[in-house]
Amino acid sequence: MQSGKAAKVPVMEILPPLGRSDKGAELIARDCPQCGTRVRKAQSFGSRFVCESCKAGDKIAEIDPAKAIRLSRLDINDQAGSDPLLVLRKGFVPRQDEARHSKPASGIFARMRPYLAILFLAASCGWLASELVMNQVPGIDRMTTGSVRGLDISSLEARQLQRNGEYAVQVRGRITNRSSARLPVETIAISLLDSDGNKASDWIFHPAIRYLDPGSSFSFSTAKGNAGLTHASVAVTVGGVTRQTGL
Repeated sequence: MQSGKAAKVPVMEILPPLGRSDKGAELIARDCPQCGTRVRKAQSFGSRFVCESCKAGDKIAEIDPAKAIRLSRLDINDQAGSDPLLVLRKGFVPRQDEARHSKPASGIFARMRPYLAILFLAASCGWLASELVMNQVPGIDRMTTGSVRGLDISSLEARQLQRNGEYAVQVRGRITNRSSARLPVETIAISLLDSDGNKASDWIFHPAIRYLDPGSSFSFSTAKGNAGLTHASVAVTVGGVTRQTGL
């Protein structure tokens, strides 16, 4: 007759939600031979188990490791899902699920970022194309820009010169950008006027400087030969701004 208490047969629960890990033990799944309930047990637990559903004890043979269903190890801080069978069938990844569900929704700026990038690219391409066209086609600046406000013509001077029996007109002046933007100065138009203010002759002068930065200026000088002596004044136009001086 044995003394003391009989050894207590370990009881396996029917897949309850796990709150703690099995201290690193690898879990395998097993069906109860009496009721078919699937239970789990640690591989190092032993070969005997008791089904909580039917309380039927059964000596099971060693399970073939190749046929056993391997379960993922549980961390002590993990919590199982509401469906206990999900632990055996699909593995236990609640932290990944929680990370997916708790990911904050992207803001309006994040959703509009691709569209803003497309608009910026289109604007850059348009600016580059306009620069290429203006550099390749002479006179295109005057046709597209029209009147440019902010340019000022100062120190305007015109005089007649005689060379080899012919009379020429020389015009000098200074152009300043009074605005806060970069402005084009692609052409300077000079008109010779008679005493009644009518245009008798004109020409176009292309300065070496095509654009003026805010507050900057440059001087120009141009002349036309065989102009005659019938002119009374000179009008200079740049960017829609006209200044007039006498001869």
